[in-house]
Amino acid sequence: GVSSPIRAMGFCGSTLHCVGQGGSYYRGGATTLSIQPSPAGGTDLFGFHCANENELWTAGSGVLISKTGSASWQQRTSTTIQQGPWKAVWSPGVGEAYAFGDARFGAYWNTEELQLIDAPGGLIPDVIWGLWGSSVDNLYAVGALTFPVPSGLALRFDGYQWRLVDS
Repeated sequence: GVSSPIRAMGFCGSTLHCVGQGGSYYRGGATTLSIQPSPAGGTDLFGFHCANENELWTAGSGVLISKTGSASWQQRTSTTIQQGPWKAVWSPGVGEAYAFGDARFGAYWNTEELQLIDAPGGLIPDVIWGLWGSSVDNLYAVGALTFPVPSGLALRFDGYQWRLVDS
């Protein structure tokens, strides 16, 4: 059963993966879930994504973590970029991931190091809640900002730069 709130989930092949409060991690199918060892200790997790059945990504309060195959979960850290309070994660393929959240910046793990994405689209978002893409040159981010006026926002990454989606 589920003992703590689930904040994100995704099917990777036929397996359902869920992450949430206190670093909770569940695995199962459409009708049953079982608790698994936490990839993040007690750190809250808010985002989950898998680009394929063999590689999982999760992100949360100051952590970006991946797991390939039967290997252990690995935190993706940087000596130059502080992890943000991530709310969303998206992976375009093996060894890569984007993370955004409750910050004006996001990050990209390029298989070796974390790279800063500051003020995407020239905007200062208060929060990016979700990421979705069909490829690295067709990635969308949705969230909110308060300056110059409180509003929702949608950004698109074309593989080169982030741009505001016009409504």
